[in-house]
Amino acid sequence: MTGLQEITTRREGAVVLITAAKQHLLDGRPDEAKTTFEEALRQDRDSTAAASGVAEAAALTHRTFSTAPATWDRFYRDWVATLGRCLLFGAIAVIVLMAASGLLSRVVVRVDAVEWHKPVRHTAVAIGLTSLLGTALLFPLYTTFTFTAGTPLVCAAGITAAAVAVSVPVLVLIAQRRHEVTWKHWLRLFIAVTVAAAVALVLWLTALDTSAERVLVAYTLLAVLGVLLTAAALGQNLRLQVEAQAPDGTVNAAATEYLLARMTDLGSESPKSLRRTNALTNASLSTITSETLSALPAGPFASTISRLFFALRPDLTWRAQVTLVDSDRVAMSMSRNGRHAESAIFSRPDLGLRPLPAAQDDEGQPTPARDRARAQLLTGAAAFILLHLSEAHPELKYGLCGARNWKAVALQVISRSKALSGDGPDANVERLSLLGRAVNEDPGYLLARFEYLWTSHYTAPKADAGYRSLAAAIDDHYESTGLKTKDPVDESWGPLRIRILYNSATQWLNAYMESDPKDQQALARAKESSDTLSTLCEREYQGRRLSWFAGQMRPFAATLKHGVEVLSPPHETSSEKNGGDQTDSQTSSSSSDTRQTDPMSPKLAYDRACFYSFRALHECPEKVGLWIDEAIKHLYFALTTDGDKEDAAKDPCFRPIQSDDRFRRLVRAVPPATFLDLPSLAAHRAALEEVGITTPLDLAARTQTARQSDQLAAHLKVSEALVDRYRDLALLASIHPALADAALLHLLESVDIRSPHALRTAARNAPGALMRDLRKQAADTRVGPPALSVPSEWLIAAGADRRKAVACDQPQQEQ
Repeated sequence: MTGLQEITTRREGAVVLITAAKQHLLDGRPDEAKTTFEEALRQDRDSTAAASGVAEAAALTHRTFSTAPATWDRFYRDWVATLGRCLLFGAIAVIVLMAASGLLSRVVVRVDAVEWHKPVRHTAVAIGLTSLLGTALLFPLYTTFTFTAGTPLVCAAGITAAAVAVSVPVLVLIAQRRHEVTWKHWLRLFIAVTVAAAVALVLWLTALDTSAERVLVAYTLLAVLGVLLTAAALGQNLRLQVEAQAPDGTVNAAATEYLLARMTDLGSESPKSLRRTNALTNASLSTITSETLSALPAGPFASTISRLFFALRPDLTWRAQVTLVDSDRVAMSMSRNGRHAESAIFSRPDLGLRPLPAAQDDEGQPTPARDRARAQLLTGAAAFILLHLSEAHPELKYGLCGARNWKAVALQVISRSKALSGDGPDANVERLSLLGRAVNEDPGYLLARFEYLWTSHYTAPKADAGYRSLAAAIDDHYESTGLKTKDPVDESWGPLRIRILYNSATQWLNAYMESDPKDQQALARAKESSDTLSTLCEREYQGRRLSWFAGQMRPFAATLKHGVEVLSPPHETSSEKNGGDQTDSQTSSSSSDTRQTDPMSPKLAYDRACFYSFRALHECPEKVGLWIDEAIKHLYFALTTDGDKEDAAKDPCFRPIQSDDRFRRLVRAVPPATFLDLPSLAAHRAALEEVGITTPLDLAARTQTARQSDQLAAHLKVSEALVDRYRDLALLASIHPALADAALLHLLESVDIRSPHALRTAARNAPGALMRDLRKQAADTRVGPPALSVPSEWLIAAGADRRKAVACDQPQQEQ
C-alpha cells in the first residue's frame, strides 16, 4: 500500500511539474521548461506528456528568436482575443438595449408630454446611458471572467440599482418646475419603474439565497432602469423627419425640400419696400435649427430602411407626413415616437384664399398660380407642424409672438410674402383681408395684430391715414397688450418689441415732420420710443437669433435716435452758456455717430438720408447744402426701384430736401405745390411763414423799398442781393396770373429765367426755343403745369409776337 501511495504521489507531482513547464513555454523560457519537463520525467518515467515536452523544449532551445512567437501567441490569446470578444458582445448588447429603448419610448413618453428642462433631461440621459452602457459591458465581462460575489459587491450592486430607481421620480418632480410639465404625462414611466423595482426587491429579500444571484438581480434591474430612463429622456428630443407626398403616395422631393426650408425660416420674408414704417417683417417665427430636421429619402428601399432606423433609434422622435391632395387641399399628420399625435386638413378656400380655376388646376399644365397655391399649402403645413411642436417643446414659442393657432400663423405669413400672396392691383386689400382672418382666428397672435394695424392704415383713404393716428394706435396696442411692461430679461418678446418701437418712433417722426406748426408732443413721443429702442438694441442677449436681430437693428436705432436729437430744440441754459453753439456741437456729435461704421445697406442708407434731411432743416444756411448733398448721396444708393422712389417722394421726412432738383429728378417727384416749395426758397420756408410771406405777391409787397429788403435779409440771415433775386422771381407772377403757379416758376428757374426782364427777352426773341427748353425740362422732371400746354396768353403778356405765341400752343409743332 505504501508503494502504491508513493507512485500516486510521484505521478501527481509530475502533473504539477508538466503544467509549470508548459507555462514556461508560454512565457518564452524553453530552457527552464526543458529542465522542468526532465524533472517530471524522472518522477514519472511513463509520462508521455513529459517526454514530448522535453523534445519540444529542446527544439525551441535551438531555434533562433524562438521566444517572440510564443510571447505574441500568449498576448493574443490572453488579451486581444479576450478583449475582442468582450467588445463584440458588448457592442451587440448596446445595440439591443438601445433598440429596446427606441421601441419603449412610444410607451413611456406620451404624445402630449411636455419636454423637461435641458439640465434635467441631460441628467436623465447621462444616468440612463451610464446604466445601459454599464450593463452592456458587464455582460461579456461577467461571462468571460470568474467573479466572487462577496458582501461589498452585493451591497454596491443593490445601492446602485436603488439609486437609479429613486432618481426617476426625483427627476420628474424637478421637471415640474416648468408649469407645462405634469406628473400625469409620466404615469407609465412611474408604473414601469415601480413594478421592476418591486419585483427585484421581492426576489432580493425572499427567493434568493446566494450573493451571486442577488448581484444578477441587481444587474438585471439596472439594465431595465437604464432602458426605461434612456427611452424617457431621448424620447423627448426635438428631432423631426418630414415627408411630402404626391397624391399617389410617392415622395415629392421638391415639396419636401421646400417644407424643410419653410420650417427654418417661416415668416422671414424681406420687406416689400424701403419705407421707414415697414419694419415689422424681418425676423423668423421659427427657432428650429437645420440640425433637428431631416427628410425621408426618395425610393422605396431607402425610405423603408429609413423608417426602420427611425423606429429603432430612441432619439429620433417626431415624424411629419404631408400629402398634397390637390392644388387646394393638403392633409397633414404628425407622430411622436411612432404613435399618432395630430392630424389636420388645410383647405385654401376655407381660409379665404381664392380657389384655382379648373383650367389652372390641371396637373399636366403647371401655372404660376398653381405653383403659388402649392407653396401656400406647404406654408400652412409648416405652420401646423411648428405650432404643434411648440406645445411639447416650449422653447419653440420663443419667436411665435403669442400664436396658438396654426391657421392664423399661416394666413399672416402668406399675407406678408409677395411670392405667396401675389402683387396685383388689389394686393393690399387682399393682404388686409388675410390679416383680418388671422386676427379673428387667434386674437392673441400679437404680430398679426400689429401687421393688421399697419396694413389697415396703409390701405385707408389718405384723409384718414394720418401718421399721428397710426403712431398713437401703435402705442396704445403696445401698452394694452402688456408688451410695454415686459421684463427685458424675457427674450421671447424681444424681436417684436424692437420692431414695434421702431415703427412707433418713425411714425411719430413722420407726424412731426408733417405737422405745421411743428407738433412737439409728437417729437417727444418719438424720443421716448427711440430711446427705449436704443436700450433694447444695446443689450446683451443669451439667444443667438435675438442677438443677431438686435445687432442688425442697432445702426437703425442709433440713426433714429440721433435724428430725434437733431430735431429736438437745444436746452436754453446750455445754449446761452455756449453762446448759441449748442446745435452745432450736438449735430456734430450726431454726425460722427452715424458715419458708415456699419455695413451699408439700402435700408440703412434710406434711414441715414432721413437723418441728414433733418440736419438740413435745423442747420445754419451755410451748412444746409452740405447735409442736402449727404442726403442725396445716400438716396442714390438706397432708391433702386420705382416703388422705392414713389415712397421717398411721399415721405414727410424728406420735406427739407424736396425742393432740391437732384431729389426731384431722383424720385421723379410731383411739382412744387406752393411758392415756398421752390428750391431757392425752401430753406427759408419757416422764416418766411413767420413774417406772413407765402405767395409771390406777398414777397413782392414786402420788398418794395430798400428798407424792407434790408429787414427781410436780416430776418433770413442772407445778403440783400439774394433778397433782390427772390423779389425778381416773385415779380414774374405780376406779368400774368398763370405765372403764379409754383410748378411753372420751378420750370422757369430750371432754364435760368428768374426775373421779368429775362422772361420778356426770351419771349420777344425766341418764344419757340423757350418752350422747347421748358417742355424738355418738364419731361425730365415729370412736371407738367396746365399753363405749359397753352402758353400763348402769358407769352403775349411777356411781350411775345401773337402769331409766334399762338404757334407755341401746338406742342408737336417745330418752331
